[in-house]
Amino acid sequence: MKRFKEVRQQVSEEYYSGPTAYAGGDTTNVGDIAGSNLGAFANGSRPTQYGSEKNLGEIIGGLNVALSGTKLDPVDSLTRARAKLNMTGFNFEIDPKAIRMAATEGEMYQVPLMFMDRVVGEEVPPEDMAGNGEIGDEGKVPYEQTLPKSELSFAFTPSGTGYRITATIMK
Repeated sequence: MKRFKEVRQQVSEEYYSGPTAYAGGDTTNVGDIAGSNLGAFANGSRPTQYGSEKNLGEIIGGLNVALSGTKLDPVDSLTRARAKLNMTGFNFEIDPKAIRMAATEGEMYQVPLMFMDRVVGEEVPPEDMAGNGEIGDEGKVPYEQTLPKSELSFAFTPSGTGYRITATIMK
C-alpha cells in the first residue's frame, strides 16, 4: 500500500480561479462555456453581465447554434435553447400548441423578447411594485426598459423527419 506522501508526489493538481468553467476538462481560460458562446458572457470581467443592444446579434447567433441541426420535437428544442438563453437574462414564452401548429403549417412562431419575466422595452404596469421602483432601487430605471422593444421569430423548415429551426430578432 502506498503512503499518502507517495501518492501526493504523483498527483498534479492545478487550481483555476478564472472567470469561466472548464470545458472538456481543460484547465485553460476557454471563455466559451460548453461550446455555446451566447454573446461572450463567459467573460466574467465584463462590467455588465446581462445582454445588451450591442451584443444582441451575438446572443441570437448563440441561440441559433443551440438550435442547429434537425430537431424532431420543436417544443423540446425551443425549451432547451431557452434554457441556454436564460444565462444572458433574456427569456421568451413557450406555447407548445402554437409552436407545433407553426411547425406543421410552415409558419413563424413569434414571441416578445423578455428580460427576466418582463417584456423588453414595455412600460411596467403600475401594480408591479418591484418593476416600477417602489421596491428595490428607487428612482432607477429598470434594465429591461433601457432595451429596445424586440420580438423573437422562429422559422421551421421541414428536414427529413424533423425540422430545422432558425431564430431571428425583429426590432
